[in-house]
Amino acid sequence: DRPYFRKALETHDFVVSDFLVGRQTQKGTILAAYPVSAIDTGEEAVIVAGMNLDWLSDMMSSLAGRVGVNAALIDGEGTVLAAPPDERSLIGKKLDRLSLLPAMAETPQGRGSITMHDDAGRLMTVSRIPGTSARLVVTVDENKVSAGINRDIRTAYLQLALVCLFVLLGALIAAERLIVQPISVLTGVAKKFAEGNWSARVARKRLPSEFVPLARAFNAMAAQLGQRERELVASNSRLTVMASMDLLSGLANRRGLQSRLDFEWMKGQQTGHRLALMMIDVDHFKLFNDSYGHPEGDACLSRIGETLAAVADQTSGFAARYGGEEFCLLLPETGMGRALQVGELVRTAVEQLDLPHRTSAFERVTVSIGVACTLPSEHATPAELIEAADAALYAAKHRGRNNVVEHGFIRASDGPVAMAS
Repeated sequence: DRPYFRKALETHDFVVSDFLVGRQTQKGTILAAYPVSAIDTGEEAVIVAGMNLDWLSDMMSSLAGRVGVNAALIDGEGTVLAAPPDERSLIGKKLDRLSLLPAMAETPQGRGSITMHDDAGRLMTVSRIPGTSARLVVTVDENKVSAGINRDIRTAYLQLALVCLFVLLGALIAAERLIVQPISVLTGVAKKFAEGNWSARVARKRLPSEFVPLARAFNAMAAQLGQRERELVASNSRLTVMASMDLLSGLANRRGLQSRLDFEWMKGQQTGHRLALMMIDVDHFKLFNDSYGHPEGDACLSRIGETLAAVADQTSGFAARYGGEEFCLLLPETGMGRALQVGELVRTAVEQLDLPHRTSAFERVTVSIGVACTLPSEHATPAELIEAADAALYAAKHRGRNNVVEHGFIRASDGPVAMAS
């Protein structure tokens, strides 16, 4: 009495039933009937097979495996045959209990499928299964699908960002080791070299191979610059010495004397030792030049310079040409008594040179010497000592020349030189 059984006998073809409850198992199922008469017209037997609806529902789970997508299988009467796991309670129930019933019930017999929107705004496709009255219903919630797609996109962007971050970190680490550190090493060596460490060189073993040519070039440049720097220092030293020397007499010039006097003055302030200075002038030197000529005058000054240099060596003094025919002899740690003795030694040594001078009353070259001595202090200056020695020289000339005169000065508080009237 089953409709599917009668239809199989009438049509002599394969027939699938709608949902029904088995009379023996009392479970929902669908049956397939295949009449033997489809093969042998003389036979009225029918082969009947039952289908497991749970297996069909598992198939629905595979179809509706994405977020926002659902699938269901219904028979011709609108009864749910298979549904996803979250809708298994609908199996065996009429679809009129759902809002999708009107759309599914109105699916035309002559069309394979139809697409529409349900009451909830979801996209729905109803497709008839060929050879049966069953329909496959697939619904797509576009909002949920879009949300899932957006979530996948955000996840992809996040993964991409993480990959980029790791790539950047790797690049930074590689740049630190391959670029920044070698540049820092080169910069540090260049800084040391600029600060005067001419022996600073780049250790090529600590650098990547790409920086070895640069390090080699830098070391070569540093070696050349170091050599030139040493040459410049040596040249400057020679120029400094030449700037402080008098080429004619071979003694220090006025600039050299001033530098040495300043030094000995500060040293005397620290040690408390006295400092003596003598001014030496060649007597009637202008007449000597007029009588013998300037070449002979230069030779005369050169001989006197040699004599003063010898005396300076003997007395630990410092000889200099002050200008023209004037010379100086600076005697550190020397009192007036000793300074007068050295002055007499200089006068005698020049006189013993026996250089002829026919326009002089002594008929030979002689010198007049003025001597001054003081205790250096912060209340006086080196210029006052020079003025005192010059005043003594002036007095020596007025006393007939070829003599040594001590400057008459008054000691102010703690030793500075005060000029006598």
